[in-house]
Amino acid sequence: MFRRIVLACLVLIAVDGVSVSAQTSKTVKIKPPKKFKVQPVKKPPKPPATVLTPGEKAIRKANDKSIRQQKRAFEKENQQRAKEFKTQQKASAKALRKAQQRKQK
Repeated sequence: MFRRIVLACLVLIAVDGVSVSAQTSKTVKIKPPKKFKVQPVKKPPKPPATVLTPGEKAIRKANDKSIRQQKRAFEKENQQRAKEFKTQQKASAKALRKAQQRKQK
């Protein structure tokens, strides 16, 4: 009887081992991740132009005019300074030449 139990166990182990080894593991194919689409950045819409009242328009025009006048005055002043500087340079160069001529004589 003991032989029968041992023989039954061996048969079960052998059959179970053969059936397990007969099973093949399935390879699972993994799909690559989907590419993430980057949406283009949209520029924000421009705000609507503010509508000025006639009084505000007059103030803006007066400011623009005064700014233009100040700019012209500044440019004229710079040109005048440049002229004065050039005349000073010419005068000093002339004085230098005269001094050199006196040394030579």
